[in-house]
Formats: sequence, structure tokens, C-alpha cells
Amino acid sequence: MARREKGEGSISQRKDGSWTARFTLGFDSDGKRKIKAFYGKTEREVKNKLKEFKKELIRNDFAEIQKATVKEYMENWLVNTKRVELKPSSYDRLEQTCNYQIFPFIGYMQIHNLTSADIQNLINLLSDKGYSYSSIKKAYNAISACFTLAYNRGEVQRNPALCISLPNQIKKEASDITFYNTEEIELIEKYALKKYGNGKYKYENGWYIILLLYTGLRIGEMLALKWDNVDMQNSTIRVSGNLKAVKNRDEKSDKSYKTIEQSPKTKSGNRFIPLADKAKEAIEYLSEHRHSDKYVVATKNGKTISARNIDRTFRRIIENAGIDKPAGVHSLRHTFASMLFKHGVDVKTVSEILGHSDVTVTYNIYIHVIEEQKTKAISLLNKPIK
Repeated sequence: MARREKGEGSISQRKDGSWTARFTLGFDSDGKRKIKAFYGKTEREVKNKLKEFKKELIRNDFAEIQKATVKEYMENWLVNTKRVELKPSSYDRLEQTCNYQIFPFIGYMQIHNLTSADIQNLINLLSDKGYSYSSIKKAYNAISACFTLAYNRGEVQRNPALCISLPNQIKKEASDITFYNTEEIELIEKYALKKYGNGKYKYENGWYIILLLYTGLRIGEMLALKWDNVDMQNSTIRVSGNLKAVKNRDEKSDKSYKTIEQSPKTKSGNRFIPLADKAKEAIEYLSEHRHSDKYVVATKNGKTISARNIDRTFRRIIENAGIDKPAGVHSLRHTFASMLFKHGVDVKTVSEILGHSDVTVTYNIYIHVIEEQKTKAISLLNKPIK
């Protein structure tokens, strides 16, 4: 009877009393097993032959891996390891990091030649080119995760991602985020809901801009908002998903991207948001003119709207309103947060409403707004108490 040799290969005695060891190398194009067989007079003899063959396979595999370039090795790591671990949108971002921040600079190098100095030079180069701390950190994290796994597998003799210095993380400057003042908010509202002489709205997506402005939702969260998650009686909405456009990796499809719904990254992303009056007004209008029984935001055909279309609408509104500030739909979320701070809402509450993973994230993003409000609060002490 044949038996497994520690799960790899099998050893058995033949009818003539000799012994054989069989090892499966894989499968041919017809799906048939490719077998390597060893013969000997004793069980020990074939066992030693099998053992030596396995060692040779490992040596050959290691030699082949050593010849791989960083690009080849990391692409294999992406497909065979990270693709099953990550959400599609996270995988897209990781792939983009590799394609734009790693491969153009060190992708050609063979992995057995890659050193800590090479990775440090890459980090320094990205910093000199003006990449943000976040982008540099993502590039380093990708390299570190890949080569830590390679080292643990014994596929590289040393981990080149050790002893790397990253640039200092600089808190966001006021100029790094865009939010609009009271006058600009009034202009945004006015132009978002502007009508032609016949009473038709100039911007089909105008009410979505109002909804973003007065809820602080991320664009993907608004696109994923369902009517079942709207509670007008209690003036709240529940955020429980995020609609994302991700690469369509189905080779049979001719579409480059597809839309998928994902759960929030963290527990804090799954939250309730109280509705301001203007947010309720937007939802009431959308309910009266709803195009989908499932999603609050939908085209006239009941399909989901792309984030890019809404962003384009917002940029046109900003341009036509004559607001000379960098435009992007995410600035509405910053504006919502700044309005809360200016009305005296504490940072912890703002953080919970925004769905940040930690209050520190909120503080670091809006530190200048918070400090400004502190200064105004202290200045009140200069006024006489009546």
C-alpha cells in the first residue's frame, strides 16, 4: 500500500519486492498528473532519493525566485496574496501605489540585489519629488509587507525593508484643505439650486450638493445611502455602506470599471447622522422625485450615479458662482465640519458624525479651525460680564 511521505510524494513496495517513490510535479495541459518516480531495492534507498529530489527542487525554485525583478515579484504578491485579503477598492489603491510610486524607480532591480539603501533612496526620492507623507508611507508599507513575507518564506536571505527612515509627518496645513465661509456657502446653495426661466433646475445633481454640504457624508457614502436608512420621523440617516468604482477585472467585460458596495472600513464608519433642516429639505425633494426605490441618489433610469459626475457638477457650480478656491466635492465635507466647529461643537462629537476611526484623525485634519475657535473663545474673556 502506498503511503504519503509527510504529505509530499508517496512510497510503496512493488510486487517483485522492490520499492518506488512517486512525486507529483503538477499537471499537463490535459489535466493529467506529471509524476516523477524513483526505484530502489529498499525503502530507505527510495526515501533518500525522494528527499534529495525535494532539496533540488527547493534549490532550483530559490534560484528562479532570486532572478525575479522587484516588479515581477511584487506583481505576483499582489495577485496571489493581497487580492484575496483586500476589498476591491483597497486592492486598486495598493496596485496604483506599486505602479506609480515603486515600479518606475526600483521595479527593474532583481530582488536578491535590493538593499535597505535602495529602499531608503526611493523614500528620499519620493520626498524630494513632493509626494505627500501618506503616499510615501503607503509605498513603504507595500514594500515592507511584501519583503517581510518573502523573508519569512525563505525566498530572500535578508529583509531589505528594515532600518528605513520616513520623512517627518507634517500635520495638514490650512492650505491643504478647502472649506468655504458663510458667504461662499450661500453662493454654493444659490447656484446649486439655480433654475432656468421655465422653472427647470440648471443642475440635475444640485440637490446632491446640498445633501453633502449639510451631512458631511463622503461621496461614496451618499451614493450608497438607501431609502431604508432614512428616518425622516426622527430626522436621522444611517450610514452603512460605501459605493465605489473599482477596476473591472473580468476579462469578458468591455467595461474598465464597475460599481460595488462595500461596508465601512471601521465600526465608526457605520453611524447615525442627525439631519439639519436643509439636509431634510434635500431628502424630501429627492423623495418626491425619486428614480429608485433602493438608492436615494440615482439617475432618471434608476441607476447609480458616478462620483465623478457629481464632482464635475460641483466644480461647475464653484466656477459659475465665482468662488476662487480649489474645487472638489470632498471640500463640502470639510465645510460641514468647519460649520460644526464654528457653532461650538466639540471635536469628539464632530469625529463621530464624520465617522473618523479616531478623534486624533479629526484633530489633525482640522487643527487650524479648532485652534481658531479656541482663540475666539479666550477672547470672550476680555469682554465685561454683564
